[in-house]
Amino acid sequence: MLEKHLKALEFDKILELLAQKAVCKEAKQRLLEIRPSTDIKEIQKLQEQTLCAQTLILRYDEPEFLLFGDISSIISRLELGAVLASKDLLCVAALLNTVWNVVGWSGNFEDMELILTKYLKELRPLKSLNETIVKAIRPGGEINNLASETLSNIRKKIADIKSQIRSELESFTRVPNVRKHLQENTVTVRNDRFVVLVKAECKGEIKGLVHDASASGSTLFVEPANVIEQNNGLKLLFAQEQREIEKVLKELSGCVYEQLGNVKNNYRLLILLDCILAKARLAIEMNAISPILVESGIIDIKGARHPLLPHKKAVPIDVGVGGNFSVLVITGPNTGGKTVALKTIGLLTVMAMSGLMLPAKENSMVSVFSHVLVDIGDEQSIEQNLSTFSGHLKNIIEILKISEKKSLVLLDELGSGTDPVEGAGLAIAIFEVIKGRGARIVATTHYAELKAYALSNEGVKNASCEFDIAALKPTYKLSMGVPGCSNAFAIARQLGFPAEIIAIAGKQLTEKNVVFENVLRELNEIKNEMQEKIEQNLVLGKKLTEECSLVEKLKEELVEKEAAMRFDFKMKTDPIVATIEDTFNEVATQIHAAQKIDNRVKLEEFRNKIKGNLSAYKKFWGEENKALKNVEEVLRKGDLVLVKNLQKEGILVDAPDKNGVVVVRIGNLTTKLNILNLRKIKRLKIEKTYTSKTVKGVSKSTKKIENEIKLLGLAVDEALFELDKFIDEASAVGLHSLRIVHGKGTGKLRAAVHNYLKSCSVVKTFRLGFFGEGENGVTIVEL
Repeated sequence: MLEKHLKALEFDKILELLAQKAVCKEAKQRLLEIRPSTDIKEIQKLQEQTLCAQTLILRYDEPEFLLFGDISSIISRLELGAVLASKDLLCVAALLNTVWNVVGWSGNFEDMELILTKYLKELRPLKSLNETIVKAIRPGGEINNLASETLSNIRKKIADIKSQIRSELESFTRVPNVRKHLQENTVTVRNDRFVVLVKAECKGEIKGLVHDASASGSTLFVEPANVIEQNNGLKLLFAQEQREIEKVLKELSGCVYEQLGNVKNNYRLLILLDCILAKARLAIEMNAISPILVESGIIDIKGARHPLLPHKKAVPIDVGVGGNFSVLVITGPNTGGKTVALKTIGLLTVMAMSGLMLPAKENSMVSVFSHVLVDIGDEQSIEQNLSTFSGHLKNIIEILKISEKKSLVLLDELGSGTDPVEGAGLAIAIFEVIKGRGARIVATTHYAELKAYALSNEGVKNASCEFDIAALKPTYKLSMGVPGCSNAFAIARQLGFPAEIIAIAGKQLTEKNVVFENVLRELNEIKNEMQEKIEQNLVLGKKLTEECSLVEKLKEELVEKEAAMRFDFKMKTDPIVATIEDTFNEVATQIHAAQKIDNRVKLEEFRNKIKGNLSAYKKFWGEENKALKNVEEVLRKGDLVLVKNLQKEGILVDAPDKNGVVVVRIGNLTTKLNILNLRKIKRLKIEKTYTSKTVKGVSKSTKKIENEIKLLGLAVDEALFELDKFIDEASAVGLHSLRIVHGKGTGKLRAAVHNYLKSCSVVKTFRLGFFGEGENGVTIVEL
């Protein structure tokens, strides 16, 4: 795409904003060099990368990128065998620190398969190399004493000699015959040698070497003769120190060179990631989305905002071209937003083609074009002897040469700057030629002829920028399908223009123009009225939704209160039911102890009668309270329940509180629900299997049963009733050893079973199961 067309859309300003979001200098430069692509697969990949980075930043924040300088030049010098300076090595350390930060950040989502994962997995922190550099070089670039033992020893000697020289010179300056010749009683350093400050006129009074003089010449920096040898020794140590520093730097450079491949790859990946993250940062700032990309020439952008306008001030517009029309003609008054709308379409298109996200609403669609060709602004040039009209024509001639089927052409104030009739005719001809090639066109105009052309020709559609006549200001809203009015007379009247002049001007219009403008005005009034009613309906709908939500909330509160009341009622009646159950169990036990074989049938009838009376009592609170009993059975940690309003299965996590609220886990979600909203998923009933065992002396019609009964999940009264029948039948067929499975649980059922067995006349002994038999969850009975 031609650079001047991108500049006309202010794409360069978008890239400047984007570059500011990057950290590394090279990443900033790469972002400034971004250009739209015509390869939809490449664009989709770029969009996916940006969307992925945006999602990760919003969810996990972002990694810390450190400034690591120009690593590319450092790599080049290393490849040539150069020894790196300490600041260069610190740049490498900063690079590796950033790699470490990014790798640590990626640990938040290491199990996810993301488009950025493959880049993150290629990063190598090189922790050992990083630690070696950081240990050897201080943040300011000075080589640390820890870099080598030899360097540490040399610096210790230097410190000792410096201390000796300073101490000797301080003593020297306190001697009266010396002090009177000194400018100041101070010891300082010149050219790495310790000196004293001697008055210029006393030059010969103190023996030694003159190293320097003050700017005024009144003071000489003299190295006294008694410390010359010590200063010479210090100088030699400085040279040794420098040689050792060079040795350290050479060794560190060698370490970096050994990992040069990884360093280069890390640098490449970090620059790439910095560019992707910069796009994501800009997208977050613009509240941008990833558009749907197509190659059909269709643009359908919802809630489009010009990215260079302040977010709160930009008026979103719904705009599109393509599909059943290939030409969009935007009309309306001056300063109404026509050119901004035109630029918004073009700028968002080239942004999308550059892999950038768009400040628009979800499900916006943008097509990939081979060219985005633009004629916007005043092309007047005194230097080239071009008028405004000539400047536009020169651009359009160039556009006509380039445009083809996959082009998007944006034309601002087409045909302006010359006779309106001829300009409108030329504009229509340009439309016909470009449209005939299959390109998409968006143009702005004031000409009524172009409005009429859009109304009467297939494949051409009007749009208008709205203007509030009463407030005398544009609304910047774009209405698709409706041509706009210039409103020149209305604006003039509102501004206080003389009425007689406006009246005379009105008479100059042809009847055809007057009728056309009146129709447009009436059409806009009807549209505005409909829009107002739509907005009112939306407000009413929102209010209704809020009221419905309030009703639902109140309903939920009432259900919860009702459930709490029912639960309270159940908690009060349970002790009564329990008393009756205990009485029943006691009577049943006593009767069983006194029973005889020939009275078994009558006893069975009596049991059923008592049990029926108990059931009748339990039902006195109605079917809903019966359901509540079923809920009670569910209220055991780990049980499976059905959440009625969600029709989802869950697992009970905790018992109910005093208000009848329980904790249920549904999948990965844990929530609190009322017990009335739950239904226990029914357990299997007790299974009794029968064997072919026959006991001598028993008639052929006697049942042949297994020696085990399972009482899991039964209430105490039901369990004892079933157990009583089981022992009767087992005794009748001559079984001697029985196994009762009652489970561990709270121990309530086990205690009831044991109390019953103690009073049962046919039971010889009983005990809890041993290891391997079921332990405390099983009782072994001998008849």
